[in-house]
Amino acid sequence: KSVQRFLKWDKDLSFTDITPAFLEKYEAYLRSRGGTDGGIGVRMRSIRALFNQAIRRNIVKESLYPFRAYKVSRLKGRGGKRALNFIEVKQIINVDLIDHPELRDSRNYFVFSFYTRGMNFADMMKLKWKDIKGGNIYYTRSKTKGNFTIKILPPVQEILDYYRKNSLGT
Repeated sequence: KSVQRFLKWDKDLSFTDITPAFLEKYEAYLRSRGGTDGGIGVRMRSIRALFNQAIRRNIVKESLYPFRAYKVSRLKGRGGKRALNFIEVKQIINVDLIDHPELRDSRNYFVFSFYTRGMNFADMMKLKWKDIKGGNIYYTRSKTKGNFTIKILPPVQEILDYYRKNSLGT
C-alpha cells in the first residue's frame, strides 16, 4: 500500500522496476512523510525479502538485485534503548496502591515479567496453574516456540498466591 501511494498507481509493480534509484526515491518519499530510519528499514527489508525470494524461485535474475547498491543496513533505528534503572524498578515494585487499587494488576504484571526474565504479556496470559511445578514455571514462548523453565522467586510467588486466592482461573 505504501509503495502504491508512492507511485500513485494501483497496477502491479515489476521486479525490474525496483532499482537502486527507485529505492532512493521511495526512501525520500517516506522521509517526506515523517518516516524514520527504523520504519523505513522495515519497509526496505520487506522489499528485499520479496526480491530474495523471487531470485530463489527464478522469477527474477540475480543480476537485477538492487540491494547490492542500496544498503538497508545503514537504516538503523536511532532510538536508543530505553530502560528503567534499578531505583525506578524498585519504586514500581514497592509502590503503595492503597489509593489506586485499579493499578494492582498492571503493577503485578510488570513485577512478574521483571522477575521471570522478561516474560511477555501474551505468554503470561497463557500460563495455567499446571505450568507451575516444584518451584518453577514451565512454558513455551508463543513467538519463538522456545521452552523455558523459570525459578519462582519470592516476589513472583507473592503474585501467584494473590491470583490463586483471588481468581477462578485454571
